[in-house]
Amino acid sequence: MSDDIMKARTLDKPPAGNFPDILKSLRTRPTSIISAVMVAVMAVLMLPPLLILLRNSLTVGNPDGSRGSFTFENYSRILSQPDLYVSAWNTVQFAGLSTVMVLIIGAFLAWLVERTNAPFKGLAYLT
Repeated sequence: MSDDIMKARTLDKPPAGNFPDILKSLRTRPTSIISAVMVAVMAVLMLPPLLILLRNSLTVGNPDGSRGSFTFENYSRILSQPDLYVSAWNTVQFAGLSTVMVLIIGAFLAWLVERTNAPFKGLAYLT
């Protein structure tokens, strides 16, 4: 091979070093850095409230505002109420019917855009 081709191939590769593999991939792909920062921000924003919610649901609340002992009493109380199951069934029905309706409307609109000469069908393409 000629020297120009070899130089071009060596420039495509990231420089070798003592960095771990993840740092090499982050260095070569800026989108990986952006993704990692977004995941870190989401974790910082979401995990503390979820952990506090879990901790408070697994302890007894004292009248003075302090936490008491570990218990599953809150979960057993909510799971023993029949209204929970009625509400859960209503949620499943709503989600299922919404999904069916959206699929029907979406299939109709996809057919309309692809198989007819509808005006403004170029607006359906987002890319």
